[in-house]
Amino acid sequence: DIGDLSAVPAVVSREAYRILQEALTNAIRHGRGPVRLTAAVRDDELCLEVTNPGTRNKAKNGGTNGGTNGGTGGGGRGVNGMRERVRLLRGDLHAGPHEGGWKVTARLPLRSSP
Repeated sequence: DIGDLSAVPAVVSREAYRILQEALTNAIRHGRGPVRLTAAVRDDELCLEVTNPGTRNKAKNGGTNGGTNGGTGGGGRGVNGMRERVRLLRGDLHAGPHEGGWKVTARLPLRSSP
C-alpha cells in the first residue's frame, strides 16, 4: 500500500528508497510467501513497513539467517545499514520477528535539523 508521498523531501525519499530496497531484499532472500509493503505520510513522518510471513532459512544456532538485530545469525549488514540511514535522518527503526515472520518499520521525519 502506497499513500501520497508528494510531501516527502528528496533526501528523505532517497534514504527511504534504500531502506525499502534492503528490507525487500532481505524479505525475498530469507522469507517465504508474499511480502507486504506500506509507505505513507503520517504526522510529519514518512512511515515505512515491510512484513513477510516467515523465514525460509534457519541458522545453526536456531535463529534465522540474515536481518538480525545484532545477533549472531546470518552475519549480514542489512539491518545495520538501514539503522544507520534512519539514524542520520533522526528517525526510528524497528526490525525483528513478528507473528512467525519478520517486520521492518521505519519512521523518518520529513523535517530534520542537523
